[in-house]
Amino acid sequence: MDGWCKLKGMIAPKWCCHAFLLCKINSEENEISKNSRRNKIMFMKSVFHGRLTKAIELKHSNNGHAVCRFQLACDRYVGGDKGTITEYPSFVAWRGLAERLANNTQKGSELLIEAQYTSYKKNIEGEKYPITVVEFEVQSFDFCGSKKDGAAAPLQATAPASVPNKTPPATMDYSEPSYDDFEELEGNDNDLPF
Repeated sequence: MDGWCKLKGMIAPKWCCHAFLLCKINSEENEISKNSRRNKIMFMKSVFHGRLTKAIELKHSNNGHAVCRFQLACDRYVGGDKGTITEYPSFVAWRGLAERLANNTQKGSELLIEAQYTSYKKNIEGEKYPITVVEFEVQSFDFCGSKKDGAAAPLQATAPASVPNKTPPATMDYSEPSYDDFEELEGNDNDLPF
């Protein structure tokens, strides 16, 4: 499946490197009221496909949780003569996801990431108003492309001792097939399921 990536059963083409915002309303009833708008849960997920702009650095929060922040280079089709432009969305991953990303990726690793939109206010010294920081919190990820293209993989522990000699393939027999192994079915053909 060269040219495609897979994330939780969803297939996405490699050229489709921009985010897809998938919104869904969960119609399950809750205990408050059947007629209330509060019984519908809305959520937003984004799927990104791109390459790491630099190696991920694993850090730890004040509580001791593993955390990493990184950016992906994702191409977005603009249309016409402009073609594509590259966007650099920011991501944050926590705990086990952060450790797996930091240990198994390197600069240029091709990833397919499922994330959730988050934002927060940040005070900058010398600025009158706080700025809004937008980043995507990683929910899951998959490697794309081949291992040589940047996705780190476990190395083979030992090299094979020797490569066995290849035997030439058998010649194909294009003669009339034998039907000796088949037997005639008794009964009505209408009883068959096909």
